[in-house]
Amino acid sequence: MPPRTTRTPARAGRNQPSRGDLPGRPPAAALTGFLPWRQPSALEVLATTGVVALVMLVLDLAWLGIVAVDVYDREMGALKRPDIVIPAAAAFYVMYVVATVRHAVVDASSMVDAGRRGAGLGIVAYGTYEFTNWAVIAGWPVALVPIDLLWGIALTTVVSVAGRATYEWFGHRGAR
Repeated sequence: MPPRTTRTPARAGRNQPSRGDLPGRPPAAALTGFLPWRQPSALEVLATTGVVALVMLVLDLAWLGIVAVDVYDREMGALKRPDIVIPAAAAFYVMYVVATVRHAVVDASSMVDAGRRGAGLGIVAYGTYEFTNWAVIAGWPVALVPIDLLWGIALTTVVSVAGRATYEWFGHRGAR
């Protein structure tokens, strides 16, 4: 069945298919141009957020506490606190998980897109941290800059793909 044509004031005199009438495109998406086919429920967003938070926490704790602990101890020396400031760490994780879910998971059109968006968010977030510290903290170890940048890209890419897999499990395939 061919798409229905409508006349719009901006294109008076031309018969153009309405965006909402194109095959496979719902009318709601035509009105705004960015609404997903079906809005996620609160449970779906919470479950996706929970997966992103859990994967991020497990991977980051493994990285910081097992894999790279000797590198950070050696490079940071006296700059490294003996104990973590839990409220500061929790504030970062809450903000970063929310930003990852919103920008790299829900807004993505596929798992590949989620990975790309996650990598982009990772380089911006970890780059901001590393380059700011390097710029303003006397004695900031330059050797940590590429290590942390690569870790931020890898971590955020993996958690974004895991989050998108969870989101798609709920039926949100190709949400854009």
